[in-house]
Amino acid sequence: MMKKNATRQLILEAVIACIEKFGVDKVTTRKIAQEAGTNIASINYYFSSKDDLISEALNMALQHMHEDVTLILENRQKTFREALREILTYLLLGAQNYPGMVMAHIYPAVVEKQTGTPGEIVFSKIFAILFERAKQDFPDKNPGDLRSSLDLCMTSMMFHMIAPSFFNRDEKISNNQLVENAVTSFFKNLAD
Repeated sequence: MMKKNATRQLILEAVIACIEKFGVDKVTTRKIAQEAGTNIASINYYFSSKDDLISEALNMALQHMHEDVTLILENRQKTFREALREILTYLLLGAQNYPGMVMAHIYPAVVEKQTGTPGEIVFSKIFAILFERAKQDFPDKNPGDLRSSLDLCMTSMMFHMIAPSFFNRDEKISNNQLVENAVTSFFKNLAD
């Protein structure tokens, strides 16, 4: 059973590597097999179709992200500022390390205007968890103000995730500076 699960996992990880190399629309079963060091028959044994395989790989990545963010927020040893900083850094680094995956998750919602996509659902859950933590940590703040400030913070970071060179900045801004600016803006908006 361990060998079966290991092979299956290897194939899923190969899908992610192929998405990064070629883009989700150019992934083929042959490329996945080559990346995984297996054959097409092995892929067909574990997955009913290429679309199901890609969907499972994308969902696996989303699940990992959701679990990681939840762990950060559940750590009550961290202040909200520390947790927000860590989550934004995590998301930004993830987008830089896996831009193909980010586009595969966001493209259907942003470009094709699809609703209820797995990426949209998980990012909405992450936002909801962040918002709940913010309400717990700032009970004296108006929930509408908290939501609005958090929305601005997350939106600005999402834009950097999906289009990092959009503003053609002459100066390169470090990830730490981007994250710190977003976190500072969140708290400034609450103070105003």
